[in-house]
Amino acid sequence: MEMNLQLHHVVSGITGVTGMQIIRAIVGGERNPDILAANRDLRCRSSAEIISAALRGNYRDEHVFALTQALELYDIYQQRIVACDRHMEGLLLLLSHRSAKPAADLPKPRTKTKQVSVPSLDVRGILYRLLGVDLTQIHGIGSQACG
Repeated sequence: MEMNLQLHHVVSGITGVTGMQIIRAIVGGERNPDILAANRDLRCRSSAEIISAALRGNYRDEHVFALTQALELYDIYQQRIVACDRHMEGLLLLLSHRSAKPAADLPKPRTKTKQVSVPSLDVRGILYRLLGVDLTQIHGIGSQACG
């Protein structure tokens, strides 16, 4: 915000592929809006021209430093989340091996699109083996709610 960049208005999420590539390029020293916009992922709905216009701002050193710090913390938190997921997966697998196997195979997922904030482990499959029912078949419950 302090840099007067409007990236959050032209990409669906700054933590998506396009947003993170652009942020990493800024932290890496790139300031040219056209070169930054070239980091646009093919799936991004905004054109390179629109993204370039949103990246014309104030790249003062203290603001880039703050962005660098925020990016480093983001990366650390992402690593911690993966470590937590791995630990939970181990505990859930331990529990699921002690329970009886379900009579039927796991039903097809109710949702076909990739959901945001889904744990990196197979919560759905593990809980199905543990409980014998697929909780995600209940409307309003997805893999992220089970984790």
